[in-house]
Amino acid sequence: MGLTERPSKDDRFALTDYFIGDKNSIELTFEQYNELLAARDLLLHTLQMDEKFFAASEHYRELEEYGFGVSLENLLYLRTDARAFYTVGFQFGRRLSALLTAVGLYIDSIVSHGRAITSGSVTDKEFKKLTSIEYDKSFDYRVMETLRNYVKHQGYPVHSTTFKHNRPK
Repeated sequence: MGLTERPSKDDRFALTDYFIGDKNSIELTFEQYNELLAARDLLLHTLQMDEKFFAASEHYRELEEYGFGVSLENLLYLRTDARAFYTVGFQFGRRLSALLTAVGLYIDSIVSHGRAITSGSVTDKEFKKLTSIEYDKSFDYRVMETLRNYVKHQGYPVHSTTFKHNRPK
């Protein structure tokens, strides 16, 4: 059977273990084969959502680390040159843009992954409604979406940076 052909009930199916030369196999019915395919698809969609969430989380961690590092550097060394000033704004904007893009990718894919994970029992319309409810309830979500839209269609969201210096005497 080729990769594009659909299996039929007349085909034979087996779950085979080729680990370290062991060629044991378990015969499967057509129904068991289809259940395994469905389970694999469910796991793949779950994994893909998890990877997108992890990417967004990592971008958030990198943004926070950068902000902390720059703040600490300014506290200790009081850098005031123009190059450092513009570099900080650019790097912060770049990291924020990456975070917003990753979050957007996650949010945009929730509908398709949700449909697959629930086997269609929750419709696209229901997922979109739930997302819309969260959007309406959360000021933070609305700000994030506005920033994401700006990044997508205009440019980096950070144009300048300012640091206050209050050193204890």
